[in-house]
Amino acid sequence: MKKFLDDLRLELNKRNMNPDDIDEIIADHEEMIKTALAEGLNEQDIVSRFGNPAKLAEELDDEPKVSRVAGQDPEGYRLWKSLPVTEKVILCDFHLISEDVTLQTTPQKEIRILYATDQRHPDECKNIEKALLEYQFSFQNGLLTVKAPKSNGFLFSRNHSCDVTLLIEIPDQAVISDFGFATVSGDVTLLNLKAETFGLSTTSGDATIKSLQAESARLNTVSGDIHLSGACLKSLESNQVSGDMILEDVHIENDLKTHTVSGDTKIMDSDCGECALDSVSGDIQGTEFYPKRVSLRSLSGDIYLTNKEPGRIQILSQKTMSGEIHIR
Repeated sequence: MKKFLDDLRLELNKRNMNPDDIDEIIADHEEMIKTALAEGLNEQDIVSRFGNPAKLAEELDDEPKVSRVAGQDPEGYRLWKSLPVTEKVILCDFHLISEDVTLQTTPQKEIRILYATDQRHPDECKNIEKALLEYQFSFQNGLLTVKAPKSNGFLFSRNHSCDVTLLIEIPDQAVISDFGFATVSGDVTLLNLKAETFGLSTTSGDATIKSLQAESARLNTVSGDIHLSGACLKSLESNQVSGDMILEDVHIENDLKTHTVSGDTKIMDSDCGECALDSVSGDIQGTEFYPKRVSLRSLSGDIYLTNKEPGRIQILSQKTMSGEIHIR
């Protein structure tokens, strides 16, 4: 374990990353490795789970974020609201309509919401600030709430040629006990979040989630795609109707339960404890996916698990009516 962490620190230093960020990364991986060792994994298993230190450092350094210059707002964005964070534990409740949203953590000590508009249509966008005033934005007793008006949201009140993008920034030192995000007809990007419980629900919009750490997570989509990558979780439950799901480099200590009605699911370079894959008509494909125990059920969709070491998986059950199940 020490050699892996020392090599990782060396590779991160080569990339001139912030020393505080490096210390946090090393501490997080030290805790995850201790958990892995307690589960009975050996040094070779750890390298297989976490990857080569050089490659891991490259991935960590390449984590996307909205770039900013110290003391300035990100290019193209205007500040809408800001509030200092005094509570150690916060809860997040987001309900949005039609906006594209990026939410990320930053070293700052306040919550900030910024917005950007499509500058190709300045005339159509002139009433955006007035429309923003109709939104509910509050931070009281540790609860951060951002909600679009139910009857007056951008979906109903603005010219659709004027696209708006929201950027929400949360202090990285804040402990998020419960994170809930629901959106309709908008795309969402969530970066570098840590939460005890995490929930995302999207309808007709796509979601990208990178570098998530959570005790439990729940993902729901209707007619939208979800891509989760670089996650460390204790449990994950997902449900999808018509939308596709990609889980990439996702490590789940306990249970993974995924149910798809008509969308496809891809799971790559991931592992978990006990796994239940359930499909009505969508296909489920696992590549280098290593649950300890798996139950497979399909009505008409196909389920394929293709691994270099298939013997590592205990098949608890497999059942299909007209679909195919292949494990190799």
